[in-house]
Amino acid sequence: MSTAQFTPECEQAAMKLFRDCITRIPEEEWGNIVQTTIELQPTTGHRLASMLQFQAQNSSWLKGTALSPSSDTSSHLAVPEPGDVLGQYRVIQVLGHGTASVLIKASGPRWPVVLKLPITRLAVAPCLQKFYNECNIHTDLSHRNITRAVRVDLVERGIPMLVTEFIDGMNIQQTCIRRNLSTTDKMDLLLQVTSGVRYLHNSGYTHGDIKCENIMIETRESQLVAKLIDFGKAQDFLVGNDSKLGRLQPELKKTHGLKENSKDQADRIIARRRRRKSNPQTDFENGRAKDLKDLAWLRNCVLTL
Repeated sequence: MSTAQFTPECEQAAMKLFRDCITRIPEEEWGNIVQTTIELQPTTGHRLASMLQFQAQNSSWLKGTALSPSSDTSSHLAVPEPGDVLGQYRVIQVLGHGTASVLIKASGPRWPVVLKLPITRLAVAPCLQKFYNECNIHTDLSHRNITRAVRVDLVERGIPMLVTEFIDGMNIQQTCIRRNLSTTDKMDLLLQVTSGVRYLHNSGYTHGDIKCENIMIETRESQLVAKLIDFGKAQDFLVGNDSKLGRLQPELKKTHGLKENSKDQADRIIARRRRRKSNPQTDFENGRAKDLKDLAWLRNCVLTL
């Protein structure tokens, strides 16, 4: 592999795949991952192969780090199981997880909710900061076509937990296929999504991951309602505004299980006066352009189902 072919993007892609292999993928499947990656991206694939080979020969090098499954770091928290209690919520089932977070359906005092927690083996400072950013953005939004963020709590060992409404439905692609929606109904749902995205942009945010899987459809009073979910890749371009998360402070501090000596942790989670963003206007326009491009792709996908 020549030095000229190797780029920071290749290293980043290889590291992401390596992290997935170490934390989520059984070792017997690593060979298939490497082979597939080599076929699609030779440079990244060969770099991944060398990293996994080193891991196989020197398995102790990760001990005690955030990538170590047996890590005893203060951020460690086992993945909740049905029946477990997190704050005032009881776990019903694990809905799924990605590389950075896990989604859990839970019963609350009044109705079911979705709990989102960072994957704790990766809950190091940069990952937690990204999760705090998602919490700040999501709790600052209020629109019919955006899933509602209820609150942010702290659970065991100070791990943040985002509580959102539970949407009893399917994503937009599944809904269109299984309900055999007409073109008119599809257009209505797409217009709802567009309304939510327009509100998001007007509020100074970009989503960054608009796709079928992130558009959930629920039935409300015999009408289909589209909801934009998952703000893990959203970006904040606001200047000088107060986040709604700050107004959740009373609920945050009343959370069951939040120790008195965790006050400083709670204060770090609630939003402070926003500092002036260093991102130039062009960054917002680029993020907005990506959202609109993804939205156009979504329209094409839905209308051709």
